Amino acid sequence: MIVKIILLCVCTITEFSTSNGTTYEAINKLKADLLDDYNPDTAPVKNSSTIIRVNIALTLFAVPDLDPVLGLIQATFSPMCFWTDEIMTWDPANYNNIQKVHFKEEEIWHPSLLLATPNKFTVAGGFRQRIKIQANGNAEWAPGEVWESSCRFNMKFWPFDKQTCEIEFINLDFTAEEVQLHHLLFNQDNFVPNSEWTLEGLSATTLTRLNFSVIRYSFKLKRESTFYVLTLILPITFLGISSVMVFLLPAESGERVGFSITLMLTMTTFLAIVSDIIPKTATPPSLMAVFVFLLVMFSIKVLILSILNLMLYHRSDDIKIHKNYITIFKLSSFAFCCKTKKIVLGQVMKFVGMGLK
Repeated sequence: MIVKIILLCVCTITEFSTSNGTTYEAINKLKADLLDDYNPDTAPVKNSSTIIRVNIALTLFAVPDLDPVLGLIQATFSPMCFWTDEIMTWDPANYNNIQKVHFKEEEIWHPSLLLATPNKFTVAGGFRQRIKIQANGNAEWAPGEVWESSCRFNMKFWPFDKQTCEIEFINLDFTAEEVQLHHLLFNQDNFVPNSEWTLEGLSATTLTRLNFSVIRYSFKLKRESTFYVLTLILPITFLGISSVMVFLLPAESGERVGFSITLMLTMTTFLAIVSDIIPKTATPPSLMAVFVFLLVMFSIKVLILSILNLMLYHRSDDIKIHKNYITIFKLSSFAFCCKTKKIVLGQVMKFVGMGLK
């Protein structure tokens, strides 16, 4: 009985080793036969008039960063490519029923995807991604990496803005009569949301430019404005409202001018913060930058009126007030300031309402 068990184990181990060795040799033989006289720089078609159709399935993982100042979008995705290689075909019965093999990128032909909207020139691949070939010649390649593309931002309604960034890929190695790029599908199962931007939609368009096939991906994003409302818009609005309170301070206190200067400097600081966030060449100009600028001008006006008011208050009663001073104070009365503040506050609430929609 013990002898039979030992013989059975020996036979099993011998069969397993022989099977593994044969399969390994068969894979090596298959790859050697396929690569024999194969040129990765030549389109893998038997008839030169045949167009290679490259179907691309975009797998989106994340949009880590959008920089309006530098004008770029950073996205992590993999343009999975599918095509048919008419040269890489075999009969599985001749190779231990092998249905698929993997090759290095440099060993066989694959589409050359060049980023056509680059922040820096980038070509897909180069990170040792393998290309899977099936027995019928169907090929699959997934060159995933972090892409940096230029993007034109419209900052008019910042921070309640919506942006559309486009990323284009072009195949420059072959013309559109030889290789054509086509969109297959979007995959967002593993997408990680961005803390500042919400992805509202993805779209793909195929076109021909200078007789080369181009595929364009459009990213529609909406900025999350809650942070800016709480840290910028509401504080500067209440500071603007507080600037008219300077006239409620008693003239004898001597605090009017100091209070007005403090508010004006605070407004100027907020204007510098906004100008650092928004691109300096943004067209059209941001309404928020205009709003902050008007509040700065308003605080300067309040400072000037405070100085004139104190100058007249401390003048001798024997000196007659010039009619020009009376005209200035009539045009810049406290009621006028309140009305202006009401208009400005209404515009702010309009912006906030746009952001909450």
